[in-house]
Amino acid sequence: MSDTTDGECPKDSTAKYVDMNFKVKEHERQRYKLVATLLKMSMVELLRVSFREYVEKKGILPSDPPEKKKKKKKKQKKMS
Repeated sequence: MSDTTDGECPKDSTAKYVDMNFKVKEHERQRYKLVATLLKMSMVELLRVSFREYVEKKGILPSDPPEKKKKKKKKQKKMS
């Protein structure tokens, strides 16, 4: 695989990561892990890639919406 975590974003990306918690049946997890191993990717990477491809195939959302730009704070001038 490449040096990216999801096929697009570099590992050193400043993106904020949050947890997603959900339960699956044990045999589903084993199968998922097996597929990820066969593809030589992490389970997280498989989730990202498969979700992106599913959404694109179904035409649910445009591919990868642009990230929000951070607003720059205006510097206040000191009054003397």
